[in-house]
Amino acid sequence: MILTDLFYLALPALALFFILEIVQLAIYLKHTLTPETYHKMYPVWVLLLVSFLLLNTAFIAEEFFGSETLYLLFEMVAVLVFVGATAMIRRGIISVNVLMGVTGELRAKINEKTLELKMAKDQLEEYSKSLEKMVEERTKELQENVGELTEARTALINMMDDVEAANKFLRESVEKLKEVDKMKDQLLSNVSHELRTPITIVKSALELMTDEDVSEEQQKLIKMSKSNLN
Repeated sequence: MILTDLFYLALPALALFFILEIVQLAIYLKHTLTPETYHKMYPVWVLLLVSFLLLNTAFIAEEFFGSETLYLLFEMVAVLVFVGATAMIRRGIISVNVLMGVTGELRAKINEKTLELKMAKDQLEEYSKSLEKMVEERTKELQENVGELTEARTALINMMDDVEAANKFLRESVEKLKEVDKMKDQLLSNVSHELRTPITIVKSALELMTDEDVSEEQQKLIKMSKSNLN
């Protein structure tokens, strides 16, 4: 008894839920079907709503009013609605082809969406493959560039080592040249000192020869010798 009471209390909510579902279905089909096919479906929506409301009203009448007469009345009206719907279908007012057309259009829409999704998936896979290939090419280029930079760095280091060795050789050569120059100066100083005494003697002898009577030719030779000694 309690479960029955709960069922009848929840019945209006269930009715509202099913009505909302029917309305949502109608809105969806309106955006999916062609206008001509959708307009032919109007009697279907009316029959669904009326039949459901009549059955719901019959249950409410029996439970809350305790009237079997109202219950039977609403049930009879619901049956008449279904009979009328059958008659409409038989007379061609609601063609079975319309219902089949609805199904066909829905199937076509589903197939179209499926095809679009498949094409989008294929494009995404193709883009993913091209992106992977691009990444591989970029990675290969970077690796090659890194190799070239490493080789250039090694060559630069070797060149710097060669320059350092050359600088060292030049420094050593300069030091050796300084030593040679120093030795030259010392040698010249020694030679000059050693030659100074004989030159002085020669100069004195030339002076003595100048004072003597000599020929003109000898005078020229003496003057030339003096000029060379100065």
